[in-house]
Amino acid sequence: MFAGASLYATAIHFPATKKLPPPHLASHVRNVAPMGARLDLVLAIAGSVALLSSARKQWPITHRITIASNRMYAGTVMLATVPFSLMFLWPIASKFMLNKGKQVTDTEAQSLFELWTLLYAVRTAMSAVALILAVLPNKWDA
Repeated sequence: MFAGASLYATAIHFPATKKLPPPHLASHVRNVAPMGARLDLVLAIAGSVALLSSARKQWPITHRITIASNRMYAGTVMLATVPFSLMFLWPIASKFMLNKGKQVTDTEAQSLFELWTLLYAVRTAMSAVALILAVLPNKWDA
């Protein structure tokens, strides 16, 4: 679900938002960013927990070897989107949200939004890699 939500935001929502005039753009980001951040955080953590909890597979009792699966790698990549968001996306969104009393200039709003969409696309690519890893068959699966 996280990859789908990220892909929707990157491919549909952001291009439509980019067409807004700069004062409306800043207002839109100010209103939507907190809700989107909470949703993204919940989806990324829930997906990571689900993938990581199903990631280990034990061989028959005689071998006693536990091996990693693609789901472990997928869960790790998906979990990496959380610190990525906190380090790179949240500071940009905060610039929009902390300027409630002060008007963000048109050029500043446009440049911040361009950077935000680029970084969001990187996070979408990370979630797509996690999805691909999760659905790939393991060579250890019977």
